Amino acid sequence: MGLRNGSTTGKAGIDMRHSARKQHRHHLIFYLKVYHRDSGEQIGYLGDITTDGMMVMSREPLDVDQDWELEIRTVENLAEPRSLFTPARSRWCKQDVNPDFYATGFELLQTPRETTRAIQQLIREIGFQDT
Repeated sequence: MGLRNGSTTGKAGIDMRHSARKQHRHHLIFYLKVYHRDSGEQIGYLGDITTDGMMVMSREPLDVDQDWELEIRTVENLAEPRSLFTPARSRWCKQDVNPDFYATGFELLQTPRETTRAIQQLIREIGFQDT
């Protein structure tokens, strides 16, 4: 984990905060813990997720345009407690509405089919049914 570089633009110079998303983001009824897989360090909590990306809430800003190996640990009372592992790239980071937190947007990279299915199941089990 490191300090962000202050950029919110992607490699093509596009502001990733305002670019069109392919999927509706799903907020969850639990804030699941997100870890840096290599170090085992908790980097924050899952704010929302799709099969293409996620937003992580953290106390410190995270580096932008960095590749990460992430682990999302699900809660014990789900039908199948598990950890989801996925490579991801941080695309933007900004201070949250709550000034004690930072929000970082991640694009999921080369997500294995089993992880995509697990994310879909996670959304069904603990996602808000917002319209």
